[in-house]
Amino acid sequence: MITNGVVKSTCDLCSQNCGVLVHMEGGKTVRVEGDPDSPINKGKLCVKGLASLEYLYHPDRLKHPLRRAGERGEGKWQQISWDEALDTIANEWIKARGKYGAESVEIIRGLYKRLQDDYIERLADAFGTPNIVSASPICYTPRKKAALVTHGFMPYIDYEGPPACIVEWGAGLTETSLGEYLQTIQALNKGTKLMVIDPIKTNFARRVDFWLQPYVYHS
Repeated sequence: MITNGVVKSTCDLCSQNCGVLVHMEGGKTVRVEGDPDSPINKGKLCVKGLASLEYLYHPDRLKHPLRRAGERGEGKWQQISWDEALDTIANEWIKARGKYGAESVEIIRGLYKRLQDDYIERLADAFGTPNIVSASPICYTPRKKAALVTHGFMPYIDYEGPPACIVEWGAGLTETSLGEYLQTIQALNKGTKLMVIDPIKTNFARRVDFWLQPYVYHS
């Protein structure tokens, strides 16, 4: 284990996997910066990556299971063990299934994390509920499903090519996908044409070759 020096790693706060340089002193991380050798982020980091030390060391970070100790809304909590927390959750699930049926239980997950999500799906299947909720419908899923319907597979842009044209459809790459944003800029500088389909005049729409602005109807 490296306790001092610089360690090459990747940021896992989203699915972009940007390259990072982790600066260690006495076994503690003291600074995180973008890795200039990374082909994804080329040394740059988004605000989430830049705030990673705060995520790690913030005094209010939740590190242990807590159970409400007072009335709802009082903000009083008692630390319990992981075994106790898991037993409590399992017992409540079993009670809900027995009284209302397995489909009364809904599992909420965050960002897709590969094997972690596979385990969640297996757990839900074994319990008997199809109800898994996440931010996917407003994030990655529309992109994946549209690609499967259109192409039959999930294509990836050959930014190095560069492509003749890139279509950015409601993506907002400057805010949501640093790696793709940088690769798109690189392609545009090589002569790639850009089409943006978005009701909002995004940063890319300001330098676009063709901006299609759908009308958003409000009843």
